[in-house]
Amino acid sequence: MSILVEHGGVGLAEADHRIANNLASLSGGIRLQRSSISKSGRTFTTEQVCTLLDDIDARIEVTAKLHKSLARAVDGNEVDLGNFLQEIAEMIGALGPHGKMHLTVHHSGGGCIEPRHALHAGLVTAELLTNASKYAHPTGLPVRVKVHCETKDDGSFLVEVTDDGVGFPEHFDPSTDGGLGFQLMRTLANGLNAELQFEHDSLGVCARLVKRANGASILPFVRKAGIVFDDRVTQVIGEAFDNACSELHTEQSTIVHEVIATRIIDEAENGERDLVRLRNAGLTVLGLDDDDHPNQGRRAS
Repeated sequence: MSILVEHGGVGLAEADHRIANNLASLSGGIRLQRSSISKSGRTFTTEQVCTLLDDIDARIEVTAKLHKSLARAVDGNEVDLGNFLQEIAEMIGALGPHGKMHLTVHHSGGGCIEPRHALHAGLVTAELLTNASKYAHPTGLPVRVKVHCETKDDGSFLVEVTDDGVGFPEHFDPSTDGGLGFQLMRTLANGLNAELQFEHDSLGVCARLVKRANGASILPFVRKAGIVFDDRVTQVIGEAFDNACSELHTEQSTIVHEVIATRIIDEAENGERDLVRLRNAGLTVLGLDDDDHPNQGRRAS
């Protein structure tokens, strides 16, 4: 049995697997938060507990909005990133006091992206907006925030969140420092094989989430291996690599990425061309095989 849509069907098993993966990502973020709180040994006030619950609520709402977007989509398999981020920005803006955040959202390209990419991008955006609301103006002045995203047909996209706040503290390095929020954003970006970039000064912070074209993230490992594949095979192994990395719900190092990429490249060199089997090979090498993945394989000749 399948859920029929205009241009095909989305199997119930596939839909359930997608929801399970997204809930696992959400659960991973909550566990990360619990671990951070436990290690801190802090005692929280009622207001601080309410703030923590608001953060969790926002992440649940982002996941809910993702599935609502999929339900509205023509084929049920891609999300309009611009519209999705517009909804998230309005939701985060509504959580704070009226007039606390002045939001401007702009999106170009009109492109759609894969649901798991949209979820990660949405959660990162929600975290950036929440941080701007809380910390951009410690004196309580309203913060002006601009959200901009660009999408392309090759699967690449850019999300940019800019505020007019006081910037980061002196000697703060957003690539390594910060609390749970920054750790979560770095984990989400790693799961996308995307770059999380920051520019900051006393006039504000500009954060960018940059996702390269589908499959492009495996290219450095292919070059290192000294192997030449044709363009179609390169795209498939790149997508398999991206899919394998997005299944991991913990912070990933370059070494982990290299282990996954090496296994996928080896399988491709031995003639494997099935997207799902290549992706599973990348997970198997980490002891995370998922043979019952419901998606059908796509082959490259």
